[in-house]
Amino acid sequence: MNRLALSIECFHKASLIHDDIEDNDATRYGKETLHARYGVPIAINIGDLLIGEGYRLITECSLPPDVLRDCLKIVSQGHRTLSIGQGTELIALRNHQCLSLKEILQVFENKTAAAFKVSLLLGARAAGADSNSLEMLEQFSKLIGVAYQIKDDLEDFVNRSKEFKFEKPSILLSMLKDTLDNQDAPIFEDAYLKENLDTIQVLVDKYKIQECVEDLLKDYISRSNTSLSNYQNMGLKLALHEILGKTFKDYI
Repeated sequence: MNRLALSIECFHKASLIHDDIEDNDATRYGKETLHARYGVPIAINIGDLLIGEGYRLITECSLPPDVLRDCLKIVSQGHRTLSIGQGTELIALRNHQCLSLKEILQVFENKTAAAFKVSLLLGARAAGADSNSLEMLEQFSKLIGVAYQIKDDLEDFVNRSKEFKFEKPSILLSMLKDTLDNQDAPIFEDAYLKENLDTIQVLVDKYKIQECVEDLLKDYISRSNTSLSNYQNMGLKLALHEILGKTFKDYI
C-alpha cells in the first residue's frame, strides 16, 4: 500500500511540473518552479520520469490481478481526463477566449477533480470497496475538486489585490461573462481582448462577481458534504468531513 500511495504523489508532482511549464509560471508555493530553474527540457523529462515511476510502483504492489487492472485503469483514465481539461484551457488561452461558466466548471472537473478521484478511488479499490462506495467517492471527488479550484481562483484574485492574470482562466471572469447584460457584454469582450484590467474591474464590482463566486463555492461545499450522508464507512466518512472542514474553513 505504501507503493500505491507513493505512486499518487508521483503522478501529482508530474502534473504540477507540466502545468507550470504550460502556464509559464515562475513560482509555485512561493518557490522557483523546476523549469524556471533548470529549463523546460529537463523539467519535461523529470515530469515524464515521475509518470513512469508512478505506473511502475503500482505494478509492484501485491494486489490480485483484477484489482491491479482496475487500479491502472483508474490512473490512466485520470491521466487522460486531466490532459483533456488542460487542453481545453490551453486552446482557450491560445485563442484569447474567455470560457463560459459551464466550460470552466468542466475544466475544473477534468483537471482538479480528476486528481481527487484518482487519490480516493485508487485506495478504495485496493482496499476492496464495493461498487456503491466507489460511486459515492467518485461523486464526492467531483464536487470537492471543483470546489477546491473555485477557492483557488478566489484566493488568487484576492491575493493579487483583485487583479487578474490574463495568461490563466479564472472562474470570476467566466462568471462575469455569463452574468453581463446586453449593454455590458460587448464592453467586456473588447476589454478582455485588449486586456483592459480597469474596465473589467469596474464590471466585476458592478455585478458583485466575487460574492457570486463565493456563493457558488459554498454550494459546492454543501453538496460535497451532502454526498457523504449515506456513506457507510464511518472512519473514512469522518476523515473526509475533516478534510472539508480544514480546506474550506473560511467558507463554512
